[in-house]
Amino acid sequence: MATPRLFRLLGLGLLLCCLLLLGWRLTTVSVPRWRAQALVVADLARTAGTDPQQWADVQAAARDLPWFPPFRQLRQGASAMSQLTAAAQSLQGLTTLPLAADGQTIPRSTLDAGLTHLHTITHQLQSLSQLADSVPTWALDRATDRDPAQLSALRGDFRQTATALTHLREVLHTFLRQPHRVLILLQNHNEVRPSGGFSGSVLILDFDQDGLSYQFRDIYSLDRLVPDSARLPVPDYFTPLDQTLSLRDANFSPHFPTVADTYRHFFRAIDQPEPDTVLAVNLSLLTQLIRLTGPVSLPPYDIQLTELNADLILSFLVESKAAGRYSAKDPVLALITQLITQLKEIDDLPAAWAATGFDPAEYIAQKNFLAHSQNTKLQQRWAHWGLSGELRHRPTADNALYVDLVSIGANKSDRFMWTRLHHDSEIKRDGRVRNLLQITRTHALRDRELDQLLGVADWPPTLQALADTQGDWVLGLGQNRVVMRVHVPAGAQLISGSSPSGPITSSLTPDALWTVWEVPLFMKPGENIDLTLEYETPLQRGSSDWRPYHLQVIGTPIGRQLTYLPTISADAQSATVQAQSQNLGLPQPMVDNDYRIIVEYKPNSAP
Repeated sequence: MATPRLFRLLGLGLLLCCLLLLGWRLTTVSVPRWRAQALVVADLARTAGTDPQQWADVQAAARDLPWFPPFRQLRQGASAMSQLTAAAQSLQGLTTLPLAADGQTIPRSTLDAGLTHLHTITHQLQSLSQLADSVPTWALDRATDRDPAQLSALRGDFRQTATALTHLREVLHTFLRQPHRVLILLQNHNEVRPSGGFSGSVLILDFDQDGLSYQFRDIYSLDRLVPDSARLPVPDYFTPLDQTLSLRDANFSPHFPTVADTYRHFFRAIDQPEPDTVLAVNLSLLTQLIRLTGPVSLPPYDIQLTELNADLILSFLVESKAAGRYSAKDPVLALITQLITQLKEIDDLPAAWAATGFDPAEYIAQKNFLAHSQNTKLQQRWAHWGLSGELRHRPTADNALYVDLVSIGANKSDRFMWTRLHHDSEIKRDGRVRNLLQITRTHALRDRELDQLLGVADWPPTLQALADTQGDWVLGLGQNRVVMRVHVPAGAQLISGSSPSGPITSSLTPDALWTVWEVPLFMKPGENIDLTLEYETPLQRGSSDWRPYHLQVIGTPIGRQLTYLPTISADAQSATVQAQSQNLGLPQPMVDNDYRIIVEYKPNSAP
């Protein structure tokens, strides 16, 4: 009976010895070797950048590591990065596409391959997001080891990028699911319009079962096809620029869905398929791209564009018809082509893009990019991303304010114009709100500043001659003529206010929700206009002791050159103002904000 028990004890002893020997082997031989190999993998990864071949080498170096933590994370991370960079390189290869005025076509097979690469990139980013928090600290450089929050931030970047790419794939799938036309408005934000700027050129994308065809068009080439019967009426203040509204000024409404429908109207009028989706992109994006690529040379004109002067030089080349009367927009096409070429030459595009400090959220908040689609799901997506550009007065708001500018001729550049708005709401005990809107606008162009920015002294003689004969008045030297449209709730009563540039007119929007005051502001370099509109709006809620107040400020695409200062006060010393949400009394970018306050009056105080 003792023999089986003895054998069991001997077996357990042998197993224990084997485990001890294995542990000794792992501790003294294998683990140090794996750790040394892991450090080699980490060093290779640090210098791999976005080169697929280097990441393939990293993946090969990690193959000898065991499949248990923490070495597993290094193997999986190396594999994910190898697949991600390879897919990104393949995707970049697919974007080597010609851009021409007469149109080009991308086969459906190329688009499907691009979607496949996007899927691979998204999947690997999601994998990296999951791995980021479990990377062993001894495989990191000392700076990262001292700041573990960097790993958490990295994981967040992976996750956000993966989410954005997922949404992009969904949008492209929608475009490819059935025939879909996309109209992209290339807007010059210096010549201001309610949606951002004048749409001098457009890109037309047509998705169908064969792939994607696209064409670059001068807006005037389309505008000439519009019959007089299809043109739309314009307010009197717009008639110095044009007697009717045509395709080139179809972005006249501050409500972007209306803008998109107006373009569809004109496309139907010229027997063109109407665009299912309309996108508007401001020229301000050009500054960010040149900050990424560095200065851009345009060989046909022997001229160089920088982030400081690109918008001005491009406007000059177009307005002066440097490429000829019937090829005025060729410089735009040449610039886009050159930008694409220089973008492809950047080795580590994501890192270079991050180094520019570009904030997409801020760019969108300033309404430099707007979108509208007849596809319900797509439109919901645009609204979720803050791209819908809707002028909507919230029912919960007691008061609201929206301001935009419309260029009506002469100097077509708002580049040197600075606008400050100070809006004060004085809440009265009887329920009236006394509004003071102070408008300060300055033409800040200094003597010879324009020539210095353009670099005219370095231009070839032919362009210098054009600068002399055409003049720089279009770019800033001429009188800046705009009309500021101030949208307030319908029923607001204007008490006082005048402009030195002409009478202030009033109108009501078609939906009868807004009263619009059109304020002319005409200025030459060095001039300044400072005026105040005083008006009243009713406050229906509250009592004689307290009144809740909700002011809605709706964003405008004027951008950084406009600042807004909101203040809220009361009409009696016994009243106190309590802010419930946004900070009050600080200059704000002109984006969508809600200012909610409560005014409390001491009982039995004098009204």
